[in-house]
Amino acid sequence: MQKFDFKFEAAVHTLEGHCGQLAKVVVDPKSWQLTSLIVEDGLLFKRTAVFPIDDVEDTISLTIHLKILDAQLKNYPEFHETTIEKGAPTWQSAKTAGEAAYFGLPSANIPNMTVVREKARVGVDKDALILDNKTKIKHQDGQLGHLSHVIVDPNDFLITNLVSSHGILLPTYHLIPIHLVERLGESAIQIAPNREEAETLPEYYHSSPAKE
Repeated sequence: MQKFDFKFEAAVHTLEGHCGQLAKVVVDPKSWQLTSLIVEDGLLFKRTAVFPIDDVEDTISLTIHLKILDAQLKNYPEFHETTIEKGAPTWQSAKTAGEAAYFGLPSANIPNMTVVREKARVGVDKDALILDNKTKIKHQDGQLGHLSHVIVDPNDFLITNLVSSHGILLPTYHLIPIHLVERLGESAIQIAPNREEAETLPEYYHSSPAKE
């Protein structure tokens, strides 16, 4: 059975026509199961919606086909992501005995405000992993490339392969079996091979999608 091949920026279609491009995928951090697609539509006024993986019919020719009608699009939640800055006081000894107290506090305990940045997301689970084509793929000696495709089993939606892209004008693509992945992260994915081993990974061609 042909696997579902989700390429970032691939066209997404309902049963009636085009509805956007794949911007991100949502992954369960424990099972590495793909749970949702984040699809972006529009140029100046973009709308980014979250579609459950169950709505996917197929990914023929790298076009993602959803088994829904255009009228149903308004029922899906929008995705928003912002960064929230929070001040957190930490305490450090900065003054010696006999020096001026800080607002009546003991002189040896001076509060130091540190800023903690947290991501706030609407439309997906707060613990979910969100991957896109900015996610780096790293081997043991450095960087292989960026994430280009996520390939999943159509029966249980577990990730079976990743595809790394390297280069801009004439990019090369390498197929990475999921058993070689040591860690999935939003900013970077770590794989087990070293540089020499990573260079022997099979090349991936869009015309020959992964099959069972």
